[in-house]
Amino acid sequence: MLMTDRFCRGGTQTDIVQLAGSLVARGHDVHVAAAPGDLTRTLERTGARFHEVRQPLGSPAAVLACARDIDGVLRRNNIGVLAPQSIRATMAAGLLRRLGRASQPVVTSIHNLHTPSGAAQARRVLRHFADVVTFENRYERDLVGLDATATGEASSIVYSGIDLARFRPSSASLTLAPAAGRRAICVARLSEEKNHELLLDAWARHVRTAPRDQLSVVGDGPLRLALEAQRARLGLTDSVTMLGDRDDVPELLRGHDLFVLASSRESYPRAAREALACGVPVVLPAIGACGEIACDPGCSSLFTSRDVDSLATHLGRWLDPARDRAVTGAAARGLAERQFPRERWVDTMEAIYLRVGGERLAGRAA
Repeated sequence: MLMTDRFCRGGTQTDIVQLAGSLVARGHDVHVAAAPGDLTRTLERTGARFHEVRQPLGSPAAVLACARDIDGVLRRNNIGVLAPQSIRATMAAGLLRRLGRASQPVVTSIHNLHTPSGAAQARRVLRHFADVVTFENRYERDLVGLDATATGEASSIVYSGIDLARFRPSSASLTLAPAAGRRAICVARLSEEKNHELLLDAWARHVRTAPRDQLSVVGDGPLRLALEAQRARLGLTDSVTMLGDRDDVPELLRGHDLFVLASSRESYPRAAREALACGVPVVLPAIGACGEIACDPGCSSLFTSRDVDSLATHLGRWLDPARDRAVTGAAARGLAERQFPRERWVDTMEAIYLRVGGERLAGRAA
């Protein structure tokens, strides 16, 4: 598996940890090539092997340097399938193929495509360098627009799964005392595209009529100081808690009544799916593949992206004390069980890797 970002906390990196660990548990030899980050040791604890490669891939020279690093990994290990997790990683793998340095089939998994221009580049790269392409949602597949013969076969949608045993609803009663406020939570890196600024503005409007309600913000990043200053400026110090990076996200989710994400750019947010698995309804922006997550009005809704009034309205609707939290929690868990089981995801990806790798071996034998 080839990454073009540092192996830090993030949805794609977490997906790789989960998939790699599951494949190792099934007896497969899994290697991940990326720039090291704070999830590197977490990956290695699954039994997968980590290899450092040069990043970022912002120029042809950088892609070539990364390809050389990957070439070394291939020469030292018995690799059957190259599995890039981005377009730039696909370019590096494809370059090795073009230079005759690799014969492995390329199975690309697409994550986090947001723009038509990015999709146009993806389409060109995938047509030239990928043997098989998987998308984690319909939105990205339709945005790229690969036809059935573009990569030798139809591209597949493989929804990445959630560990439903770890992310599960609370066994405690969901009934709140009448005087207690409701609790919302946001789990996202504190960076520009997650648009926490809009969330804090909307929260300031919400607590005018619901002053007992609380918002927890989980995550860290370059905007932390700016967001803490905004929280103070809006008078939200008592109602908004900045928790930073946490390793107890399932427990935190189970202690809240609503998950909210205010992103201005988003694809298929993993944290929202984890919230549903914990029995927590979600409010998401109407962008990217969020509609494929917030697809049950009994436990989810979409607000107009970048619209503070729309977000504030949705917060008020879901945090209404009259809403039956037990009913919405059951609907959320049911949606997660139907849409995001991890075993189905692992089964599908394992079958693709085995089939494509087997075809390569059969071709060699012939």
